[in-house]
Amino acid sequence: MYRIVLLAFLAVCSGHYHHRGGCHGSPCHRHPGGFQGNMEHYHEMLFNDLAQRVIEIDNKIKSSCERHSNAATKEIVEQNRYLIQTPLPDYSATDVNIKIRQRVLQISAKKGDKHYTEMRVLPTFVDAAKAAYTLDDGTLEIVFPLKPRPLAVTCDLGFSDVVTTVPLFDPLINSGGQAGPRGSFDE
Repeated sequence: MYRIVLLAFLAVCSGHYHHRGGCHGSPCHRHPGGFQGNMEHYHEMLFNDLAQRVIEIDNKIKSSCERHSNAATKEIVEQNRYLIQTPLPDYSATDVNIKIRQRVLQISAKKGDKHYTEMRVLPTFVDAAKAAYTLDDGTLEIVFPLKPRPLAVTCDLGFSDVVTTVPLFDPLINSGGQAGPRGSFDE
């Protein structure tokens, strides 16, 4: 999914960067007369550099998923929410810590000498800031509402370096439109 965002970014911005670099305004500053001087060479280098970085990121994500994912974990996309379900039969909700930083999800659980860790990259269409989780009958369920579809693609990809801790779902706190993992998000 992040590839689609990157490709949309490239479609809007590449070939239209100012010769000093970067986007100026929204969606991007464009050269009215097309390429100027050596701009064609610059854009080709930019294209190759971005493509190589995407390939490197894809390889790191694949490697990380292979090393730090649980084959029993399920990812489910429903009409208005995204779910991650993973079996954690020997843990309670207080043993679990879930963190998100820029779409990278880390699930960790610790009980005595027993440790569990799993990492995943979340799709771009989930609203990670509104996530909640439950742990019932040995199954951890993390629920994310889906983001509204953007009306236009811009150069602002909304990156954040903040680490968010996903809260345990509390039906007394999370009422008024947001239901628990077995319910739905009404927006």
